[in-house]
Order: sequence, then structure tokens, then C-alpha cells
Amino acid sequence: EVGALQAGAIRVTGAVALTVAAGLVLRTLRSDARPLASLRGRAPQVVSVLVASCGGIFLQQGAFERVPSSVALCLLSTTPIFLLPLAVGILRERYRWSALVGTALALGGVAWLVGE
Repeated sequence: EVGALQAGAIRVTGAVALTVAAGLVLRTLRSDARPLASLRGRAPQVVSVLVASCGGIFLQQGAFERVPSSVALCLLSTTPIFLLPLAVGILRERYRWSALVGTALALGGVAWLVGE
């Protein structure tokens, strides 16, 4: 029994440890870390990545604590659905009508699920 914050910290620590280990084994750690050598002008990007990554994991763990696991897993699996409208709106990508209709139906299902 650990809280959401502790579980999130364990997940983030494990991910960092595995990433560093993979970099050491593949001998790419130095080249992978090179962009971090000069963070001048990148502070907003670094902060947003840390807040989004750590905050997202913390909120995910909190969801598992407060709602039934089946509902939390259903909502977590809908991430790709939210990317399609962003790709269409921001990147101006074109998709078939079937993809757009499917996305609208999935979003309606999520809204119905959350509304219960």
C-alpha cells in the first residue's frame, strides 16, 4: 500500500534508471545527453516536460486510487483518440470521414462513461 505520489515516484525513478542503463549498454548515453548540456533558452521546455510527465503519472496513479480500475484503464486507453483532433486542427492533416466519425463516437462514449 503506497499513495499516488509514492507510486508515481517509483515509476519515474524506474523509467530514468532503465533509460540510463539502456544508454550505457548501447553506448549512446553521451550523445543522448548532449542536448541537455546547454539548457540556455530551453528552461520552459524542460519545465513543461517535467510537469507534464510527472504530473501525468501522478494524476494517473490518483485515478487508480479513486475510481474503479476498469474505468481508469478505459480512460487511459483513449489517449490516441484525442490526438486525431489535434493533428487535424494543428497540423492540418487530412483523414477519412470514417476516422473522424469513429473519433466522435469514441469521445461520446468517454463522455457517457465519465458522466455516470
